[in-house]
Amino acid sequence: AAVGAIAAAAGRLARAAGVGRVVAAGVVAPGPLNSSAGRIDFSPNLGWRDVPLARWIGDRLGVPVLLEDDATAAALGEAHAGAGRDADPFVYLTVSSGVGAGVVVGGRSMRGAIGPIWRARFRSRFGKRPGEAGADSDNCLPMKWTTAR
Repeated sequence: AAVGAIAAAAGRLARAAGVGRVVAAGVVAPGPLNSSAGRIDFSPNLGWRDVPLARWIGDRLGVPVLLEDDATAAALGEAHAGAGRDADPFVYLTVSSGVGAGVVVGGRSMRGAIGPIWRARFRSRFGKRPGEAGADSDNCLPMKWTTAR
């Protein structure tokens, strides 16, 4: 249902903007995700695990779709048109239902093999991410920064 709603909204927006033909699309989602595979690995916000979102939306729209994590997309937006437009490099940190970061250098997001160069990971005292079965999300250990692999 969500994918159909996203595709329908994209069509309405393209028509309202007077776009004649859409040749590609981008979709942003909370992660962690694998941008190069177009797959959400696990999104506790959405309750999704191993969801090939880019392929599903691309199949509906009939165009290639790029999937990006929300923090990286926000960093690019701020670097190009917001608070970071006079800063290079620019680092964007977000703390909401999770912790995320985006790094922009020379107007481009820094990327690792599967996604953003910086990835914040929480582990509970039982070695699981919040939201995973058996996790004790109220007792998470401190955040650990790692480069994406």
